[in-house]
Amino acid sequence: MQIKNRLPERKTPETVRAYWADLRLIRESKKITLDGIHRGTKIPIAVLRDFERDGLKSNRHFNRVYRISLVTAYASEVGVERELVRTAVTSSAAGSYDGVLAREYLSRVPAAHGS
Repeated sequence: MQIKNRLPERKTPETVRAYWADLRLIRESKKITLDGIHRGTKIPIAVLRDFERDGLKSNRHFNRVYRISLVTAYASEVGVERELVRTAVTSSAAGSYDGVLAREYLSRVPAAHGS
């Protein structure tokens, strides 16, 4: 018998998706690969892909504490200030993420955030 680790698909607030997208865009703008993050953090590439896809919300093994730890390690590898990423995590959970990561690290506000 195979145990399924996936939870039913849930709607993710737009502010949370924007926050994940901003972290991915920062990584890509710095030409850092998922393999590079894996080498620096030892986080499996499949987990990093899932994080960039849905913040690990679809996998019951990754609770809020693990996700925050992963985000902190990921952000460190791409050069995002720890306090700023924690602010992004908190504001995204509250539904008020405003694109601060994109403004600080990409010098622009992505269209998804409006302007």
